[in-house]
Amino acid sequence: MSLRGITFDYQVPTARSFRSIFGTILSDGWLDGGKGIQIPRSSPEMTIKGGYFIANGGVVQIDEDLHFIVDPSTQYVRIVMRIDTSQPSTRSTFAQASFVMEQSNTLNGFRSLQQDAINEYDVTGVYEAEAFLGTVSQQFHNITPLRIPSASPKLLYGDTLPNDAIEGTIFLVRSTE
Repeated sequence: MSLRGITFDYQVPTARSFRSIFGTILSDGWLDGGKGIQIPRSSPEMTIKGGYFIANGGVVQIDEDLHFIVDPSTQYVRIVMRIDTSQPSTRSTFAQASFVMEQSNTLNGFRSLQQDAINEYDVTGVYEAEAFLGTVSQQFHNITPLRIPSASPKLLYGDTLPNDAIEGTIFLVRSTE
């Protein structure tokens, strides 16, 4: 049997290990509630001015402004955080995560997000999570947020979820398998 120490002195954990742990505990979303998302009035532009986002346990820090120009003739805009583990990640280069903008004229017109099992051993792939969804007003040329997901604790252990569960409460749910 071979064991790898993740939270032990003198052991070097892998990024995959930490993604697996964080992805088990937290849902995809902004760790700061999306406070860095700025949408000027009367402008089809939006900016993400810093913040932390988690997707499948992978945490990225936005340390430079990200600018997106939205086509005012579209009706909906979505920002997706994309992790691609086939891209380089070295001491000097980090290309495994990016934010991309998508536009659609219908709310259901967006493509399905790709969510490969990137935290499994020896798997290289892509995992995408929604970071922003909004409507675009052609009349006023502005963007109104519909959804800005915040990372939240996942259910972890117990038999069943109580009927009187309150949002934001952590429950431990036991698997019946």
